[in-house]
Amino acid sequence: MAEKKKEKGDVSIHLSLPSDMELISSIRQFVGQVARKQGFGEEDAHDVEIALSEALTNVVEHGYPPHNTAYRVDVTCEIDASKCVLILHDEGKVFDPVSATIPPISEQRRERDFHLGTFYIRRCMDDVHYATRAQKNTLTMTKFRGGGRPAKLTADR
Repeated sequence: MAEKKKEKGDVSIHLSLPSDMELISSIRQFVGQVARKQGFGEEDAHDVEIALSEALTNVVEHGYPPHNTAYRVDVTCEIDASKCVLILHDEGKVFDPVSATIPPISEQRRERDFHLGTFYIRRCMDDVHYATRAQKNTLTMTKFRGGGRPAKLTADR
């Protein structure tokens, strides 16, 4: 597959972060500001922020042992004229947000079985792809400028 030539104004950001809940808000705001600067509307930029925050929270809270910042999460954000692509790599517990069954919110509250992060990722992004290979999880989330269509969900295992 040929790699798309970067155009003037395209943005590519790569961050390697410790597994630390306290960093998530700052990373979320930074990526949202970059999306806005690149011309994404407020609603689309907010969707990107929510999905990134929820995905990072899931990795830090559920993928790794608690309060252990020795583990890393790699985040790549690529923004061009038509879309924002977020790619998260981690080596935590395998959890496929694409194939996970999400109970209705009323049942989640009653059963304390919260899958709201996965719900928000699916709700906010236009394309969500999950893969796991060689003990490494990859979550790729795409938001198209002016999106709003139901998320296309795919997974490789």
